[in-house]
Amino acid sequence: MLQLVAYLPHEVQRFPLLGGRLLLGSAPDCDIRLPFADVADHHALLERLDDEVRIETVSTRHPVLVNGESTRSAALDVLDEIQVGKVTLLLEDPIAEPQREVEADGVRKPALGARQPAGHQGFLSHLSRLSSWVVEDTASRGSLETVLLSLLEDLGGGCCFLFQGDLQGELAVRLAVTDDPAWLSEMEQVLEVLRAGVHPGPERSIGHLVHRVRGSDCWICYRFSRVLERSYSMIFVLGTPVTEDWSLELGLATAADLIVLGLIHHVGRYEPILPGHAGQRGLTLAPGLIVGPSAATQRLTDQLQAVAESSTHTQVVGEEGSGRTLAARTIHLSSPRKDGPFVEVSCLGADARRLEAELFGAEVKGKKGPVRREGKIASASRGTLLIESVDCLGFDLQGRLMRVLRTGTLDGPGEDEVREVDLRVLSTAREPLVRAVAAGRLRADLAHRLSQLTVTVPSLRERLEDLPILVQTYVNRFSHEAGKRVRGITVKALSALSTYPFPGNLRELENAIRQMVYLARGEAPLDVDLLPPEIRSASISGDLRSTLGSDLDLGNLVTSVERASIREALRRTEGNKSRAAKLLGLSRNGLAQKMTRYRM
Repeated sequence: MLQLVAYLPHEVQRFPLLGGRLLLGSAPDCDIRLPFADVADHHALLERLDDEVRIETVSTRHPVLVNGESTRSAALDVLDEIQVGKVTLLLEDPIAEPQREVEADGVRKPALGARQPAGHQGFLSHLSRLSSWVVEDTASRGSLETVLLSLLEDLGGGCCFLFQGDLQGELAVRLAVTDDPAWLSEMEQVLEVLRAGVHPGPERSIGHLVHRVRGSDCWICYRFSRVLERSYSMIFVLGTPVTEDWSLELGLATAADLIVLGLIHHVGRYEPILPGHAGQRGLTLAPGLIVGPSAATQRLTDQLQAVAESSTHTQVVGEEGSGRTLAARTIHLSSPRKDGPFVEVSCLGADARRLEAELFGAEVKGKKGPVRREGKIASASRGTLLIESVDCLGFDLQGRLMRVLRTGTLDGPGEDEVREVDLRVLSTAREPLVRAVAAGRLRADLAHRLSQLTVTVPSLRERLEDLPILVQTYVNRFSHEAGKRVRGITVKALSALSTYPFPGNLRELENAIRQMVYLARGEAPLDVDLLPPEIRSASISGDLRSTLGSDLDLGNLVTSVERASIREALRRTEGNKSRAAKLLGLSRNGLAQKMTRYRM
């Protein structure tokens, strides 16, 4: 079935072409709606007659590009690229999709091993998108993570890792993309399998093998390369063994080369490799807000986009350390008030008199008489006021704030006239406002006024798919801050981070990576010995919980525990097998036999 695939900054949308005429544009009455500023209300007209598809330009001021050339009318072939404003569309004829499982939350996801890989035409479209990403600049609309997630989805699900270094040496993660965070804890086993079965060389730079991971056979494809005097290892792990009449192995090797060259092109030879991400539609992201590929993050950006366009008072909900202040600043920067001030005030632990002066202003004594100090409410006029921990505000101040919001006027200390204020309030609280009202700590009318709109910021536990890009971004940031050239992070350390619950959310993760970077030695990648103790100790129990949750076969459990114990003993003894065997209560020969049995 022919379809038009729109590659948007944060997602991919597909529009089936069943026949007849379809209007394309940004207006609500369009059949194919692309709500972007550079797309005309009625931009183009698509018409399908049997197997022929034609496109005609409707707008006289906005051209349509077909394969890079401006046209008023053109017939389209499969895999033709159409440029409408800054939106890229491809005409595709994909193979029929098998059924997907429906999860309990209603989200449709591909069942592991149940979906067949995409055909060669679909794979070519992914390579085309990778090529486009390579030649664009650092402000490219396309996200590398989005392209790779789409590729993995069409291949039945899995993960891909880019490492700097040789397979038999020390590897540092430079890029990690997965459709399931559980893969992060499996990569150490995958690397052991590759190290045991593959000896890289000119004749073994591309290949694949099938190995049992997570209770089922997985297809592991590798590509080893050397670019600008650096070694790179790209590894794809797919949940379904692949058998095709075309070489997917060579296709993935080509994709790996494009990724390596693209990252070097985007950030230069001597800079850390930064995971790319695009602005989310019309959003202006606050500095420090990292947007990843997870569904929870995409829901957040959708909410931010929706509320940013209004001036309605909004409550920002989320756990401590999840990034509520960054979300609030993004709302301001993306709103019509972006040219006005963004003012923050915290009510937590503040003295009532000081907080009153901070909000509403104060009159203080001066040498030449009273001096009026402007409060933050007045300072935020024609802009945005963020009130943090609003449930800690005293009742007197709640009443005064309610009058300001209801009347739009402010009566400051020592002022004879009432002044008008044009204010949008964003607020956070330590607990749900409904609970604060029920407990008698917050006025009901103020709670309703502040929560006319609500934005929910997900915790780190809800967006574990974003962990690789978060970690890499923090590593790059603190490497520059500390003046160090840290190569990246090891798979063991990334796996340990993926099993930790992070009660402190992004703030705790940021502090952990900062500590690792500052304690790092030379250019070596960050390893588990640099992790904070609470994360390091939780990693072993996390591995065991993961095993118990997925497999209750006693033999598999014993194998998993023994493998994890051997890895930990070797880590503690820096690879000394005699000392590791002593820690494990084994002879050196007994340890060697177990390592051979487990292909370690």
